[in-house]
Amino acid sequence: MLTIAKRRNQLISESRKHKKLEKSLVETSEKAQLANNEKDLFLTNMSHELRTPLNAILGFSESLKLDYYGNLNKKQLEYIDNIHSGGEFLLKLITDLLHLSNIQEGKVEITPTNINLFHLNYKTTPLLSEIVGQINVSLDIESNIDQNKTTSASVYVDQ
Repeated sequence: MLTIAKRRNQLISESRKHKKLEKSLVETSEKAQLANNEKDLFLTNMSHELRTPLNAILGFSESLKLDYYGNLNKKQLEYIDNIHSGGEFLLKLITDLLHLSNIQEGKVEITPTNINLFHLNYKTTPLLSEIVGQINVSLDIESNIDQNKTTSASVYVDQ
């Protein structure tokens, strides 16, 4: 009988420990869910607050490109194109950031698409050259995607 009583007390003690652990896990899970909800709310608010002025920038740059406010010289048009491309890039980054919460919830479908690397290079080189801020920056692209032939391109950026 003494052995059974000891075992019973031991099981009761272990049961209490398990209940405390379970309670702690539930509390931690609730805190994590609350933090996740706060993150989603932040991303939604941030998206709205960033998209509003960004859409204005894109709209004004588009108006300038269309000579709505008068003629621009070649260099000004180049800068307007850079502003517009940079704005579109930022808008895509914001959208991708919003997809972060959807990815975590398993709600995003990934669709592979073909891209033209030379067009991508053409669009990003002005942004990269402004970021780097150096004269005589070169960018070399080499592709070995097709095993039978190699495609390469060199781009010279002169600011």
